Amino acid sequence: PVISTVGCDREGNVYNINADTAAAWIAGALQAESLITMTDIAGILADPSDPDSLIKKIDLDDAKELFKKGIVSGGMIPKVECCVNAIIRG
Repeated sequence: PVISTVGCDREGNVYNINADTAAAWIAGALQAESLITMTDIAGILADPSDPDSLIKKIDLDDAKELFKKGIVSGGMIPKVECCVNAIIRG
């Protein structure tokens, strides 16, 4: 589904909800077979200076290790965290 990540409360206050977080929660709740996130970079690189070092597949243990090593950084942190959370939730 395509879902807006702008929400509001009962008083009419408008909130920008993090799209990656919302997608992870929805994917987990729906037990989705896949979750696709969009970014303006190729993906996670084992070596940021080498575009050929793209990591094509990551499991939960790999993700933990990539966080420890600092390979997942910057704007990729919330994206990978959300993917991990979606997997954990189902």
